[in-house]
Amino acid sequence: MRFAATLILASILATAPAAAKPPQVLPDQMFGNLYALTQASSVLKVCADSDAGRSLPARKKQLLQRLQGGIDELVRKIALKFDDDVFGFYARERDDTARDPEFIRIYLTQYGQCGDTMFERMQWYVYDSQQKLDHFLSELPDAN
Repeated sequence: MRFAATLILASILATAPAAAKPPQVLPDQMFGNLYALTQASSVLKVCADSDAGRSLPARKKQLLQRLQGGIDELVRKIALKFDDDVFGFYARERDDTARDPEFIRIYLTQYGQCGDTMFERMQWYVYDSQQKLDHFLSELPDAN
């Protein structure tokens, strides 16, 4: 249900007027990418907002911030190319998802409280997503 609502809202945002530039239609695969990025960012936010996240060693806190920043940067690239409103939508959806008790339950079952598995998975995911998005955007007409 959350995915369907995300797609509906994303499609509305993709067609709403943006102040800085006329929005472009967000390709279907970008909807899927935006959803996955939002989910990954929500995982990081659940960790950061937890007692376990607040008590992480400084090195892990910095890694958590870098991973979140990497995902934010990917979403900004999508927003820059397609529609400036995408980032605001992503941030709101990330925050809502990170407060969802069912999402938190699934996160804790899958990763534990800020566990090493979560950090390893997110490091791979952010790196892989950066490579794929950069390649995808480079293939578009008038790519930056």
